[in-house]
Amino acid sequence: MGRDKQPTVGPSIAEARALVDSLGSWRTIGTASFSLRGIVQFNRERFFTKGVWEEVTKTVELYRTGRQNVEQSDDDAETENPRATAVFINWSRLSTLQINAMQRAWALPIFDRYSLVVQLFNLRAKSQEAKLQAQLAELGLLRARLPALFSFTPSDNKNINTITGASLHHMDQLLKERETRILDQLTAVEQRRQATRQHRREKQTHQFPIVTVVGYTNAGKTSLIRCLTGNQKLSSSPQVFATLDITHHRARLPAFHKHYLNAPPDVNVPAGSEHLSKFGLPGIHLLILDTIGFMADLPTNLIAAFRATLEECLDTDLILHVIDISEPDWERRAFHVDSVLTRAGVRLQLNTTLSPQPHFERDRTDKSNSPTILRVGNKVDCGLTYVTEANRQELDFVVSTENRTGIPELCKGIEDELSKYLGWLRHTVCINQGSPVLEWLYSNAMVTDISVAPEDAQRLYVSAIFTQASWNRLKHQFRVVSSKRL
Repeated sequence: MGRDKQPTVGPSIAEARALVDSLGSWRTIGTASFSLRGIVQFNRERFFTKGVWEEVTKTVELYRTGRQNVEQSDDDAETENPRATAVFINWSRLSTLQINAMQRAWALPIFDRYSLVVQLFNLRAKSQEAKLQAQLAELGLLRARLPALFSFTPSDNKNINTITGASLHHMDQLLKERETRILDQLTAVEQRRQATRQHRREKQTHQFPIVTVVGYTNAGKTSLIRCLTGNQKLSSSPQVFATLDITHHRARLPAFHKHYLNAPPDVNVPAGSEHLSKFGLPGIHLLILDTIGFMADLPTNLIAAFRATLEECLDTDLILHVIDISEPDWERRAFHVDSVLTRAGVRLQLNTTLSPQPHFERDRTDKSNSPTILRVGNKVDCGLTYVTEANRQELDFVVSTENRTGIPELCKGIEDELSKYLGWLRHTVCINQGSPVLEWLYSNAMVTDISVAPEDAQRLYVSAIFTQASWNRLKHQFRVVSSKRL
C-alpha cells in the first residue's frame, strides 16, 4: 500500500513490489493505493484517518480471504485466488502502536520499509561489516518494538506489574549491550578500512586512479563495471540491494581511437594493433569500486549502512553516477543520490529544496579537492521514452551495458576527466621493436596508442599517460633525455 502524493522523493509502487519480490519466496499478490489526508503522527495509534482506515480494512479483508477479484467477475467464482499472508505498508517506519493496531484488526503480520529492508540486509550481507550493520539495524527494530512484547492491562496485583516492568527493562539492557558490542566491532572495521585506504594511497608501487561507481539501487552499477572490466565472473541481479558490500575491481580500459568510437560492439581491437597480442590492448589502469545502491525514504538508522560508500566517495578520483533512464522517475532518483552525496561533502552543488526541481543545476567548475561526478544514463537499449531534450542535458553519457552502446565514449570521458583531475602527463616515445621499454610502459604507464613509425618499420611510436612519478622513473631507468626517442 502506498501514497498517492508524496511531498519528497518517495518510493513508487513498482519499487515497493521490487522490495517484496526480492525476499526469496515472497511475492506480491496485489497492491492498493490510498491518499493520506493530513500529516501522519508517529505516536498516533491509527496510521490512517477514520475514513481511509475503513477502506484499507475492507481491502485487506478481501485479500486475506482470497476474495479480491469476486466483484470483477462471477464467472471466476470457482477459481481460488491467492490469499494474503502479510501486509506491507509502503512507509518509512510505523510505530509499535500503529503496527499493533493493524495486526489486531487485520489478523496478519505487518511490515514497513524499515523491517523489510532489514530482512533484505540480513539475507544479502556477506562481509563482516555488512553483517554487523544488518544486525545493528535489526537490534534497533527489536528495541523499538520491545514494549509491545510486554504490553498488558494494568493489574491490581502490584507484584505482577513490577515483574513485567523489570523484565522489559532487563531485555532492553541486554539489547543495548549487544548494540554497544556491535558498534565497537564496527569501529574496529572502520579503522582497518581507513588504514587500508591510507596504505593504498601511500604505496609507492600503486599508481592506479580510483573510480567509484554509485547509483540508485538496481540502476546497473555492477553491470557497468562488468562491461568496463570485461570480467564476466561479476554477476548482476535485478533485485534491489543485490550489492551490500564495497568490492574492488582492477581494470584496464581500452584506448579508443577517434575512428574506433563508432565501431560495432563486437570490435575489440583497433585496426593496426595486431602486434599488441603479447601485451594486450593498450589503455589506462583503474581500480573500480562497486558500492551499495541508494534508496529514497530509508529510516535514519539504516543510513549508517551506506557510511562506507560515502567515505569511499570522499577518497576517490572520479565518481560515476549510474542512472536507470528506463524508469519514469529517474530524475527524482538521481536527485536523491546527488542529495545524499552533497550532505556527505562530495563536490556537487544542488538546489536542495524539499520538492526537488525537475532539472537541477550542477556546479561543474568547483574542483575544491573533490572528485568529478559523471552522470551515466544506463539501459538506453530499453528506449528513450523518459529522456527529453531538456533532461538529456543532465546526463554526461548514455550507455547500454547489454549491447555496449556509448561505452567507447564513456571510456574516453573517464580518461579525459582523470587526466584533468590528476594532472597526468601525456608523452609519445619512439622505441625499437622488441625493446624492453615497451613492456615497462605497459606495466608502469597507461599506453593509449601505438603505431609503426612511417620512416622506419623497425621502430614504434608509443603514446602513454604518465604520472609525474612514473615519468621520472622512466627517464631515470632508461636515461631518457626527451620524450621523442628511446
